[in-house]
Amino acid sequence: MMSGAGSGLLDIAVASAFMGWVLLFLFARGSGRSLGWALRSLATWIGAGVLVAAFVTQRGDFARWMASKMPVESSHVLTVSAPPQPAPASQPDYESVRFPADRDGHFRVDAMVNGVSVRFLVDTGASIVVLNPADAQHIGLDLDRLAYTDSAETANGKVSAAPITIQEILIGPIRLTDVAGAVDRQNTMTSLLGMSFLSRLQGYEVNSGELTLHR
Repeated sequence: MMSGAGSGLLDIAVASAFMGWVLLFLFARGSGRSLGWALRSLATWIGAGVLVAAFVTQRGDFARWMASKMPVESSHVLTVSAPPQPAPASQPDYESVRFPADRDGHFRVDAMVNGVSVRFLVDTGASIVVLNPADAQHIGLDLDRLAYTDSAETANGKVSAAPITIQEILIGPIRLTDVAGAVDRQNTMTSLLGMSFLSRLQGYEVNSGELTLHR
């Protein structure tokens, strides 16, 4: 449906064409030209008027069509094959952190445990997070008050341990609270980041010599 402005322009074009026909008719009579010549000239006037009116009313679409045909620098264009879809409400936002392997092919992770820095060896064979006595004292635990009534599975077998609950473990953007852990009675070399932490992540993977933790 044509807008009011477009309709007005078309009326002007038709009126102009009619006036042109009248002038042509009078000119034909005075100059001896035939009526057929006047009609052909009238058709030309009307066609030109309609084309001008159509161009004016559709100039926005015409400009956009011309712009779509113009070449552009690819380095300044972002091509989107489909509009981005919002993530479902049930889908979590993933946060990831990566760690390179050491010379032995093991992965050591620097974490904040209850606000204190602790270095862990990642051990998928450990059932829980295991702190050695030095790290346990470092985060403020009193070793004399611990009860070594439990055992923890590690890659090197079972160890006698005191069960604890770690209030917070922070690794990069990943933060977990109330993590099951234990304090090893023996003076092991490195604390172990075990499955009580790893199993609560969205996932973890090893690729090209890097460990990636996903939250």
